[in-house]
Amino acid sequence: MAERRLVELAGELLRQQGAPAETAALASQVALACFQAGHEVAAGDPAALWPSVGAAFDQLGVTSDPGPHHA
Repeated sequence: MAERRLVELAGELLRQQGAPAETAALASQVALACFQAGHEVAAGDPAALWPSVGAAFDQLGVTSDPGPHHA
Protein backbone atom coordinates (compact mmCIF):
# COMPACT_ATOMS: atom_id res chain seq x y z
CA MET A 1 0.00 0.00 0.00
CA ALA A 2 1.41 3.39 -0.98
CA GLU A 3 0.27 5.07 2.23
CA ARG A 4 2.18 2.57 4.35
CA ARG A 5 5.33 3.17 2.33
CA LEU A 6 4.97 6.96 2.73
CA VAL A 7 4.64 6.53 6.50
CA GLU A 8 7.75 4.32 6.54
CA LEU A 9 9.72 6.85 4.50
CA ALA A 10 8.60 9.75 6.70
CA GLY A 11 9.56 7.84 9.82
CA GLU A 12 12.94 6.97 8.33
CA LEU A 13 13.58 10.62 7.43
CA LEU A 14 12.68 11.76 10.94
CA ARG A 15 15.00 9.16 12.48
CA GLN A 16 17.82 10.29 10.16
CA GLN A 17 17.27 13.81 11.47
CA GLY A 18 17.68 12.60 15.05
CA ALA A 19 14.14 11.81 16.18
CA PRO A 20 13.77 8.84 18.51
CA ALA A 21 12.16 5.81 16.82
CA GLU A 22 8.97 6.15 18.91
CA THR A 23 8.56 9.82 18.00
CA ALA A 24 9.24 9.18 14.32
CA ALA A 25 6.69 6.36 14.19
CA LEU A 26 3.99 8.38 15.93
CA ALA A 27 4.62 11.58 13.99
CA SER A 28 4.46 9.88 10.61
CA GLN A 29 1.22 8.06 11.52
CA VAL A 30 -0.38 11.26 12.85
CA ALA A 31 0.63 13.15 9.72
CA LEU A 32 -1.01 10.51 7.53
CA ALA A 33 -4.17 10.53 9.65
CA CYS A 34 -4.41 14.32 9.43
CA PHE A 35 -3.94 14.19 5.67
CA GLN A 36 -6.66 11.55 5.34
CA ALA A 37 -9.05 13.55 7.53
CA GLY A 38 -8.32 16.73 5.58
CA HIS A 39 -8.85 14.91 2.30
CA GLU A 40 -12.23 13.68 3.44
CA VAL A 41 -13.31 17.10 4.75
CA ALA A 42 -12.12 18.84 1.57
CA ALA A 43 -14.45 16.56 -0.39
CA GLY A 44 -12.46 16.73 -3.61
CA ASP A 45 -11.88 20.51 -3.54
CA PRO A 46 -8.14 20.99 -4.17
CA ALA A 47 -8.21 24.53 -2.73
CA ALA A 48 -9.66 23.21 0.53
CA LEU A 49 -7.24 20.30 0.94
CA TRP A 50 -4.32 21.93 2.77
CA PRO A 51 -6.50 24.18 4.95
CA SER A 52 -8.44 21.06 5.91
CA VAL A 53 -5.25 19.16 6.69
CA GLY A 54 -4.05 22.10 8.78
CA ALA A 55 -7.35 22.14 10.65
CA ALA A 56 -6.91 18.46 11.49
CA PHE A 57 -3.48 19.18 12.98
CA ASP A 58 -4.93 22.18 14.84
CA GLN A 59 -7.58 19.98 16.44
CA LEU A 60 -4.77 17.89 17.89
CA GLY A 61 -3.06 20.97 19.24
CA VAL A 62 -0.23 20.56 16.74
CA THR A 63 0.84 23.47 14.59
CA SER A 64 0.73 22.74 10.87
CA ASP A 65 3.17 25.61 10.20
CA PRO A 66 6.69 24.16 10.03
CA GLY A 67 8.16 27.54 10.97
CA PRO A 68 11.87 28.24 10.67
CA HIS A 69 14.25 25.34 10.51
CA HIS A 70 16.16 24.70 13.69
CA ALA A 71 19.85 23.86 13.67
